[in-house]
Parts: sequence; C-alpha cells; structure tokens
Amino acid sequence: TSLFSRFDLNTSQRTAATEALGDSPMYLILGPPGTGKTKTSVAIIAQLAHQIATKGLTEKILVCGPSNTAVDDLTLKLHKAGVKDLTRVYSCSKEKSGKMNPEIADLTLSSKIKAMSSELERLKNSPSTNPRQYKALKISLENQVLQQSRIICCTCSTAGDGRLDNIVFKNVFIDEAAQSIEPETLIPLTFGAQKVILAGDHKQLGPVITCDEVKNAGLGRALFERVMSIVKHTMLDCQYRMHPLIAEFPSKTFYQEKLTTHSSVLE
Repeated sequence: TSLFSRFDLNTSQRTAATEALGDSPMYLILGPPGTGKTKTSVAIIAQLAHQIATKGLTEKILVCGPSNTAVDDLTLKLHKAGVKDLTRVYSCSKEKSGKMNPEIADLTLSSKIKAMSSELERLKNSPSTNPRQYKALKISLENQVLQQSRIICCTCSTAGDGRLDNIVFKNVFIDEAAQSIEPETLIPLTFGAQKVILAGDHKQLGPVITCDEVKNAGLGRALFERVMSIVKHTMLDCQYRMHPLIAEFPSKTFYQEKLTTHSSVLE
C-alpha cells in the first residue's frame, strides 16, 4: 500500500491495483479514455517488482503491448517512477533500423550489451571477423543481460523471436490488450505464466485486421474481450480528460453510466 500512496491513486485505481495483485491467476483492468490506465499499470508493475524483491525471489516480469509506442510509453514511465532492473527489448529489425525511442536508449538490450563488452563492436567492425564468432558473443551477452533483468519490456510479437526462449516469466502484464489479436496476446503467456494482468478497453479501437478470412475465422476479437465475461476485472471509473458534457455520451453508450468526471475538469 505504501507504493500506491506514492502514485496517488484514486479509489477505482487503487481497487484495480490491489485486486490485480491478489490471488487471481488472470485479472483485467478496463480503462476508459482518460481514467489513468497507464498510471495504474505503472503502480501495479512497480508494486509487483517490489513484492518479488522483498520476498527475495528471482521471479521476472514480462511487460508487453501490441505496439512499440505502447511499450515505449510504459517503459519510460516505469523508469521515471524509479523502477530498477528494467530492459527494453526491440525486434532485430527495429534495432537494425535504429528507429528506437531515444528517451529510453540506455535501457535497451542493444545498448546494454555494447556497454558490457567493447569486444562486440570491434568484432562487428572488423573485416576479418567470423560472423559466427560475432553472433555467439552477441547471444551470450544478451543472455547475461536478460538473466540479470527483473523486468523485460517488449511487444507481444517480439516476445516470440527466440531471445527469451530460455527464460521463465511467471508474471505477465499486457497493456493495450484490447488492441491486439488473440494469437499475438498468447505469445507472452507461453513462458510459464502463472499471473497474467491485462489492461485495455474493448470499447475503444479493437485489433486492426485487414484480411477478411482472418476476420471471418473470429480472430478480430481480442483475448481481453473474450474473457471479459468470465474473468475478474475492475473498471477505472473516474476520467480526467473531458468536460462532463462530452463524457456523458461514452458513459451512457459504453460504460453503463458508470463513468464519472473528476472535479478538476468541471470547468
């Protein structure tokens, strides 16, 4: 609870955080627009990491989302909240392109392995290097960094690119879970997940599917939406983004009139 007060959570955010960290193997956080879903997510992941460390366990947390933007945002906020032992893993193609978020450059797997060994850069730039030697060193360094990290952040699909294959993640947090198709959401759950927390909102933009065959096969629906009716969940019910007259429509149409407006936006 000490950590939650540090994040200044409101009643529904605190309920969501407490319940998500309870005994349920799977928990959903429904976050309508402007209700502080990311803030609540950061508080939950920080508290979970704190609990694991306090118990002296070496359990890891896998933090995922469907897009690089969502994962970058969460990674940056976790870092700003003082969460330690955090590594951001980009896909190999993204690493090659160099189009990574500069604000979290020091937290990336690629920059951490460079910092660990000057040999790697030397091998990479030397014309006489045996490519296998370079690859072996790179894999060995990556494994070291990943083993030492308590929290690993990547997109759902990057989780399946082989680099995490030998790591067990008992705790998995997936942000924007209502925007990713079900097979994609399942990838992070294949590393020994025992506690899964999904945050999202199936009343907003769903997974973008351009193939009719895939849509007709039922893959247009997110896992988040499919399990909504059978899994414990909390809706964050106080929004800070819209004038109440604007919030009235989504509240009535999508959220059973349960969405309230914080006094700070009444004007």
